[in-house]
Amino acid sequence: MLRFRLILFFITFSLCACERMQSQRIGGNKNLGVEVVYGEDNRLDLFEIEDVHWRQLALSTVVLMDHERLTLDPATQTYTIAGIPYGKKYNLCKDEKFYDQQTAGFCSGFLIGPDVVVTAGHCIRNQYNCEDVRLVFDFFQTDVATQPTEVDKESVHECLEIIHTQANGITGSDFAVLRLKKPVLDRKPLLVRTQDAVNSKAPLTVIGYPSGLPGKIASEGRIFDNDNGAYFVANLDTFYGNSGSAVFDSDSRLVEGLLFRGEKDFAYDPQAQCRRSKVCTATTCSGEGVVRISEVLNHLTPSDLN
Repeated sequence: MLRFRLILFFITFSLCACERMQSQRIGGNKNLGVEVVYGEDNRLDLFEIEDVHWRQLALSTVVLMDHERLTLDPATQTYTIAGIPYGKKYNLCKDEKFYDQQTAGFCSGFLIGPDVVVTAGHCIRNQYNCEDVRLVFDFFQTDVATQPTEVDKESVHECLEIIHTQANGITGSDFAVLRLKKPVLDRKPLLVRTQDAVNSKAPLTVIGYPSGLPGKIASEGRIFDNDNGAYFVANLDTFYGNSGSAVFDSDSRLVEGLLFRGEKDFAYDPQAQCRRSKVCTATTCSGEGVVRISEVLNHLTPSDLN
């Protein structure tokens, strides 16, 4: 099956090498920004990552999709994904990274318990959103040319209920905790920080689905501001669609929080008449906001995590 072939590919390779929801059902929040590139674009597809541990962690992340983008084939027990060309959708310049890939999601998330997923609060605001969304694992490219146009039925999960959701982009209280209709049995929940706060000098890595693209991993992030008790600010290479992405301490590989806001994605190039990824330095942009995982844990019990 596709899921097992994907996992096998990643293991073999190691030995060798938020779009808005399609309908306007969620609603907006002017305080919830989009994201940007800091310096060099560090986003990589999973097949480009040599570290098998990072790829295994990525398998416990999800992309949030409108259910209408998925069509089940009963004969093969696979879902076909109706994607949109990334470059054309956003009128990007043809030399933009990932120009030819397909975008299908609107937010990111990650598994924190056997049947519990965390995402950004502005991604899932109410029970209607919960019932409308599909949480899709294994949405990755396995090589340069192959688009992930289908996933196994077991990789697609439905939301049963919202354990908690809130979306305040000013205070940083922007996260949602979702209960799935069935537990996820073929991968492990991510480990999270349960004590103290992230070290201000800790290197950061983010795994998510920028602009609804197949999963990406970006490292070399650093913390700008670690003073707020609810969130911290970092220079992560993330885009709209990364909302809800897991942000890790690169050394401990514990989840420190989830992305919830940032800078504007693209800047228009009037000469080329297309858009390019906005590039920031440490002094020209305000950074990306990351909700501390401790805020999420306040709404979970030990049984939710085991």
